[in-house]
Amino acid sequence: MRVLPVALIPEELWSANVLRLPNDAVSCYSEELTASGLLADATKGTDKKSIHGGCEVAETLEHFTYRFSVSSGRVEFTTLAPDLALSPVSDSLITDLTEGNVTLLDIPCGGGSSAITLLATIGTLRAKGSLGTLPLSLTIVAGDCSEKALEIYDSMMKRLKPIIASYGIDIKWETVLWDATRADSTARLVDQWFAASTGAGEYIVCVANFSGALASADAFEEFSPSLEQILGRLHDKRGALIWVEPSGTKVKTKILPRILGFLSKRISWFSSATGDAVFTSSKYQAEDPLNGNIFPSGVEVQRFVRK
Repeated sequence: MRVLPVALIPEELWSANVLRLPNDAVSCYSEELTASGLLADATKGTDKKSIHGGCEVAETLEHFTYRFSVSSGRVEFTTLAPDLALSPVSDSLITDLTEGNVTLLDIPCGGGSSAITLLATIGTLRAKGSLGTLPLSLTIVAGDCSEKALEIYDSMMKRLKPIIASYGIDIKWETVLWDATRADSTARLVDQWFAASTGAGEYIVCVANFSGALASADAFEEFSPSLEQILGRLHDKRGALIWVEPSGTKVKTKILPRILGFLSKRISWFSSATGDAVFTSSKYQAEDPLNGNIFPSGVEVQRFVRK
């Protein structure tokens, strides 16, 4: 039986087979855009296809302006799982975020699309009576190569904190400037994560929307030792890795097989929670919260756990 039956998904999040971002996430996003003078551009949208973010200020702002909603939607759709194929990931994620002391490593965090939307989604489910309201304490350490992204992330979380507290969720967060290709940078990131997470009973690593940066074989080869180090450091902890990517031919044929192959060969102490050596794929329609346009989207997701 599902933790969140489809019938209990609030209509403001999913109705008429269309996904809508949580109001709390939309308000934080809109306020941040307004403060940055980017609301008009974000509402208008762009025809540019290749927007993957990056370490530079211009790349960060472009991605935050034009791709926050679609990136957020993938995390929300995974959490709600109106497509029953995603139920195992949704069940585990919601169960982990029901109560207690939990910690999340959010990489690469960008402007906060993953954490903001995950928290706002859980908060909405609590507010609408779809989930219980037991006390939940969540500590987040967010890493990214962009100082501007970390600045936006911190601002967004400050906007969300008092809202999410009203749903019985206490959040603490730290941001870390992180070079995913360097072992020393990754070691500092994990050290800070563990230091901030004393007493946590569940450790979750969330890797989301990273495929743009990992598109070349060299890029993944440079990142893979950092992934091995992060998951290796969870050797004595109850941990899980949730990996969320956009759906597309290039992602499916070139990037996901590389990820799965590396996990199988180099990180054998983690395995997919479903027992399948594949990412679960799903397509859906989503609404742009700024202009109301409906657009097609898709997600590839898998949850990996300690054996």
